[in-house]
Parts: sequence; C-alpha cells; structure tokens
Amino acid sequence: MFWKKKDDKFETTAGKEESQKDFSGEKAKAEEPVKDDADTVISKRDEMALLYEATIKDIKEGQIVKGRIIEIRNKDVVVDIGYKSEGIISMSEFSDRSKLKIGDEIEVYLDSKEDEHGCVGISKQKADKLQGWERIISTSKEGDVITGRPTRKVKGGLMVDIGMEAFLP
Repeated sequence: MFWKKKDDKFETTAGKEESQKDFSGEKAKAEEPVKDDADTVISKRDEMALLYEATIKDIKEGQIVKGRIIEIRNKDVVVDIGYKSEGIISMSEFSDRSKLKIGDEIEVYLDSKEDEHGCVGISKQKADKLQGWERIISTSKEGDVITGRPTRKVKGGLMVDIGMEAFLP
C-alpha cells in the first residue's frame, strides 16, 4: 500500500502492488514507489513517518500536560505524555506514594522535550506549584487573608501550605 498526494490530500493505493510481494528474500516490488504522471508518491518509509508524526502531540516547553503512569519503580515513576519518549519523575515529587497506580492520569510540567538521556524532562512538583499559584491569583486579591496549614518551622517563621508552599514570618 502506498500513499499518493493528490490535490493536497493523501490517498492510498492498494491492490495489485500489495499482491506482488515476494517472500523468497528478494526485495518486493511493492516496496518500490509507484511513479504516476502528475501525482507525488510516498514510499512506505514516508508513510510510516507520517503515521508516527500523527501520533505525537504538539506540545511546548513550559506547558502543563496530562500524562499516564506506565511504570512505577523503587525511586521513580515513568510517565507517558504522548510524545516521542517517556518522562521520568522522582518518587520524592509525590506526596502520597501509596496512591500511585499504573494507568493513573496525572498532570505534569514539561521542562524540556528531550534531556541528555533522550527522555522528556517533566516535573509533578512544578505543575502543582504553577496550578496552586494560578488558583491563588484567580481567587484572592492583594490584602486578602488566605488560610493554610503549617508544614515546617524555618529560621524566622513557618512554611505554610496554601496550595503551594509560602513563607509566613
């Protein structure tokens, strides 16, 4: 089967080209692109490239995207965000590790499309902070009292959870 570009649309040609496959070890005739007068023909390799690119989401660095947990390891979690490769998040970024399950959908912040290991750079903590900050901005005005839960004592005050970590002198 081949894809032909005709009037800015791709059409498939099936039939006799597929039936000409040779399983004796020689290159099959169907793998050769079929030339047509006015049409541009795309080979199987180009067809696969088109199908592959259609499965990849159009994402930008700095976005919060949804991902699905595909593996839980001792120290990290592997998340598929629908891009070329998966991302790995440290287990320390999750507040309640016991609730993590394979197949769960989570929101993550896209740091980089590819790191030095070829993986997508993602962060759960950054996504939570950004969402918390946006929620605070949209629901509160300057001078409003915000209720929070103290999480730890630091020099000069407390760190308080208000949807994100904040310093309380």
